[in-house]
Amino acid sequence: MEIGIKFKSVTERPRAFKVLVTGKVGRSGSQYFTAAMPLTLSEAVTNAVTNEWSKTDKVKLTRGGRNTEHDVKMMLKEGRKDLDVTLQDGDQIYVPAAGAVFKFN
Repeated sequence: MEIGIKFKSVTERPRAFKVLVTGKVGRSGSQYFTAAMPLTLSEAVTNAVTNEWSKTDKVKLTRGGRNTEHDVKMMLKEGRKDLDVTLQDGDQIYVPAAGAVFKFN
């Protein structure tokens, strides 16, 4: 009796998913992730490099034609991982501009 052994190809790559980050960020564009290495909304916004001109308390997430607004600033400042969103393929993120920012010394 012969026993056959089947091997799965080691060159098979995991499927990459893509989200788009735009708006008042330093690095707008696509970000990629996999099911094994998911990406959250706060991570995507942080990866896009925000600054004092980024309004991170009013970040818009578009998924399947529906828009929701998220306070990424609070998520990061207060460590509110329970409010963070795991992103899905095709999600779009928009970080609005903060408007005039005045700093006094």
